[in-house]
Amino acid sequence: MKRKVALVLLLGLLGVSPLLAHHSVYAEFNPLKQNTIEGVMHDIWFKSPHVRFYVAVEDGNGEQVIWDTHAHTPGTTRNAGWDEDTVPVGTRIRMTGDATRDGSAKLFVRKVELLDTGEVYYTSLVPRDSQGNPLDLEGRE
Repeated sequence: MKRKVALVLLLGLLGVSPLLAHHSVYAEFNPLKQNTIEGVMHDIWFKSPHVRFYVAVEDGNGEQVIWDTHAHTPGTTRNAGWDEDTVPVGTRIRMTGDATRDGSAKLFVRKVELLDTGEVYYTSLVPRDSQGNPLDLEGRE
């Protein structure tokens, strides 16, 4: 009887473990290589495990490419001061963040600038200098 209970528990844990798995953003994104894109907010996915923004960006050939950009969790993003309504679909934006290791059209977003208003948002609480200003994320080597 103990073996059956142990087997059921083991199989149950094996079935649940993929649901609990989480990967590091650094497996896909390089925090030492920054990228900046400009485009139009195409769609917003403000859900766990990571907020995702789909941004329509014109490539060098004039073709539209939809960038799949990722941010932190919805809670972390809200704690940084914004939510799913802050940057509506259709907004012209500039995003800066960590580039992918494979060069694909993805970005781990650190900073969002609204091009029409000049407003700036960070997707997480960022380190600040002695005057309280956010540290320059583009200048990282």
